[in-house]
Amino acid sequence: FRYQISVMNDIPDGKGGVAAIIPLPADWKMNSEGAVLAGPNGIRVKDYAGQSFMVNYDQNLNYAYSQTKMRSMPNIEQLIQEDFIPTLGNQGLEYVKSYEIPEISKMDKWYSDQLFKAMPSQSFAKAFGSEWKDKSGKPYFVLIHVNASETQQMQNWYYMYSILEADADAYEKAKKAYIFALANTRYNLEPIMAYNKAEAQRVGQNWAAFNQRMAANQAAFESSQRAFVN
Repeated sequence: FRYQISVMNDIPDGKGGVAAIIPLPADWKMNSEGAVLAGPNGIRVKDYAGQSFMVNYDQNLNYAYSQTKMRSMPNIEQLIQEDFIPTLGNQGLEYVKSYEIPEISKMDKWYSDQLFKAMPSQSFAKAFGSEWKDKSGKPYFVLIHVNASETQQMQNWYYMYSILEADADAYEKAKKAYIFALANTRYNLEPIMAYNKAEAQRVGQNWAAFNQRMAANQAAFESSQRAFVN
């Protein structure tokens, strides 16, 4: 694996620019064969949308979040038992084991720390690898990203995941190349700065509107109180 030639590939930002560059084996292709990554020996990587949840610590906000899915962030084994085993089991996969991948966790945490936060919060970002196999014994690698943000009022967290498959004799090499690629992705700061600016403006506008509504409500309350006293 250490002698495998890697080539830097652009990850587009969807606006004609480059969001990041990622080192991939020279014989891998991006967005090919219905997968985000594809290579020889049956190598295919697919991304899957995850789930997001929250926990509200402020009873005054219970009504505002009454329609929101509430769930505390579990540890990785509990998450796999509750969410992944039912989902992937229906696809014929059997769970084997899981483990943190520190080098990807470090990159996920760095990226999370660059993003605009509306309120001071504690952030959590970790990546976990999990091993699976189908009925024939073919191995599958499921990479799970878990991110959380917690303030005194609430906890917001989500997970997303990717599945790598390859022929049995190429699996370990493909898994190492995939982990190396994600751990050594280099992000372009311009899209991050543009996102942060837009979020700051959006939140600022929302807070301004919220403060305006609160001021109007307070004025109406004071007016009704004066009418009552009079």
